[in-house]
Amino acid sequence: MPLDSIIDLSISLDAPAVTKAGLGTVMIAGLNATFSDQVRTYSSTADMLTDGFTTSQYEYKAATAIFSQSLRPTSVKVGKMAAFSTGAAQSAIITSPTTAATSDVFGISIHGGTVSQYTVAGGNDHSDIAAGLVDQINSDYDDFTATHDPDGSVKVVADTAGESVVLTLSGTFASGTLADYMTAGDPVAGGGYQERLATISDADSDWYGLVIQHRDEVNIIEAATYAEANRKLFFAQSNDAAIRTSATTDIASRLKSLSRFRTCLLSYTDDDVAAEAAWLGFFLATDPDARTTIAAFKTLSGVSIDSTLTTSTETVIEGKNANYYGSLGGIGATHNGKVAKGEWVDVVLTSDWTYFRLLADLQNLFLKYSNRGVKIPYTDSGIALFKGVTTSRLQKGTDIGHFADNPAFTVTVPSRADVTTADAANRLLTYSFQAQLAGAIQSTSIAGTVAVTL
Repeated sequence: MPLDSIIDLSISLDAPAVTKAGLGTVMIAGLNATFSDQVRTYSSTADMLTDGFTTSQYEYKAATAIFSQSLRPTSVKVGKMAAFSTGAAQSAIITSPTTAATSDVFGISIHGGTVSQYTVAGGNDHSDIAAGLVDQINSDYDDFTATHDPDGSVKVVADTAGESVVLTLSGTFASGTLADYMTAGDPVAGGGYQERLATISDADSDWYGLVIQHRDEVNIIEAATYAEANRKLFFAQSNDAAIRTSATTDIASRLKSLSRFRTCLLSYTDDDVAAEAAWLGFFLATDPDARTTIAAFKTLSGVSIDSTLTTSTETVIEGKNANYYGSLGGIGATHNGKVAKGEWVDVVLTSDWTYFRLLADLQNLFLKYSNRGVKIPYTDSGIALFKGVTTSRLQKGTDIGHFADNPAFTVTVPSRADVTTADAANRLLTYSFQAQLAGAIQSTSIAGTVAVTL
């Protein structure tokens, strides 16, 4: 497996670090909060009932599932989202560009107006088709603005505040129907999950795990896009029966085709059970600053074995890099513990642990020198400080169990004489490191590039 399919770790010192507590914290994003804060922390579900939650609401069910596990975090956070209602935006999702034929036509109209069309060219992917539709919509309509994400979602917003947006989808395809290629999301006021999760993070960004109230494809894709861009670990749950078939347009296939590195999808048939929250809380309850664990083979309290599973459907689910709650010797257990890209969940956690902890180490290095009234010199001795900090962090990772001790990690820094004139003038130091993951059943490599301004 190519190295860059495991991790691409580049550290920027202006990024916010997630604390030791935050890396084990689950954010429950939902619509039902009655409190005035944007985010509230709970150490028990009793406090949630006091705040006005009911036992039937998702946030309460998710928190109950987390706190019911044999290993569990001491607290969870609940983020309050604005209501989803007919309002100022609506999204369309391009679901299957890989099966669209050259010259197939995708169309979108707003309020029954002009049909903005894009004709598929050879080799087009989600982003190409979405971008083409956006360009045409913005050309055809003066009162609406369309944007797109690389995952293939097209978002249309009314230029006039409060005006609703209703999209009508159409298309001409060599085979299949419109539903095979494009779906419309519910109209929402103020955007979708990406905007709502950004608002939650603006108020409190010190969390890592994410579960959401909604389980439909459009909202899962939006939340997955946010998680990917913001180093969050998103556990989603879906009862879509197509996941367990040869279909290629279901949510599991979509996430796999998008190579989502931070989204773990659980195929589970009972929507009344927050199985994904139970699993995520159990997994993050193991402190990555002290020891390591895997996401597979967790027995979840309050979650029943999915009796609808068969050997063949388990194989199909695994083939789509999705997960399920099945039997292991007659005992309930999570399978397989992978994200949509196909990587193990614990590898994702190790990569993010390395990022956040090394980021904090480097920030502290700068603060230590600056607060003493001195600078870090751009000399071999100054460069050695960065090698020392990085070496110390990787050694801690080895001691904990994130990295193997054989072969040992390496940190490669340039000598001052080898730094380019441009980098020296810009006070930019770039160096790299590599370590072998300890793994569980298999081992892979982790590598990173650090760019810092001296």
